[in-house]
Amino acid sequence: MRTAYYMSSCVCLALLASGCARDRMSYLTPGPIRSVDPEGWKQLCTGMTKQEVVVALGDPQAKKTEGPRTITTNGETTTTPRVEYWEYNWSGGMLGDPHGKAYVVYFDEEGRVKSFREPIEKD
Repeated sequence: MRTAYYMSSCVCLALLASGCARDRMSYLTPGPIRSVDPEGWKQLCTGMTKQEVVVALGDPQAKKTEGPRTITTNGETTTTPRVEYWEYNWSGGMLGDPHGKAYVVYFDEEGRVKSFREPIEKD
């Protein structure tokens, strides 16, 4: 029984390591990733589908989803919606908000562009 547990743990760790190794471990640590195409960025507009974003900018190297979250303040409970965003140019890593150097595309629950922003930090 112990051997089976050990083997399954090793397999899981190997799969995790191989998945994280690509793109400078962009899901784990903040850092630069593939640059965004300025001409493609100019084509973005709200309401675009994810496929249209991929056509304009290419596949993102950092796709993230957060929420929904339930927050209780002063006895009042609020639930924030699920947020999905893609980062281009710079990844904020596995935890936290999008990096200030990233071009970020936010999607709504239907998978359409809700908003997008250029980097708010310069090099």
